[in-house]
Amino acid sequence: MTARGFTLVEVLVALTLFAVGMLGTGLFLVRGLHAAALTTAQTATLHGTQDVRERLRAALRQGPETLRRALAAPVPTGIDTPVRVTLISARDDLGRPLLDTPVARWRPPYHVVLRVTYSDPRTQRTLDRHLVLAP
Repeated sequence: MTARGFTLVEVLVALTLFAVGMLGTGLFLVRGLHAAALTTAQTATLHGTQDVRERLRAALRQGPETLRRALAAPVPTGIDTPVRVTLISARDDLGRPLLDTPVARWRPPYHVVLRVTYSDPRTQRTLDRHLVLAP
């Protein structure tokens, strides 16, 4: 700095440092917003999976057709995130598929794999949830 003020080089260095700092802050904010959206969607899938778990537990007492209807019902999430739940597999403790085995032969606990698909503002995400259900 001279008696007349700052030199051009000093001003350019200061502006460059300020720009780098602002760029870092902006990237941090964008990542934070993306993480918040992802967390919201994952929370919605967790609530949806819990609802499906309760429906499955009730349906397992009644048979394969009720099990299919329980999975076909819409999944409430409490937010505007569309969630779809698909049954990947449902087996009893002996490894027999529940949908192809008579109810009288089912042996608990039941091992159910659900695929939960949800859409966030940018992408579609899929999570597999493994549930062990006892009647």
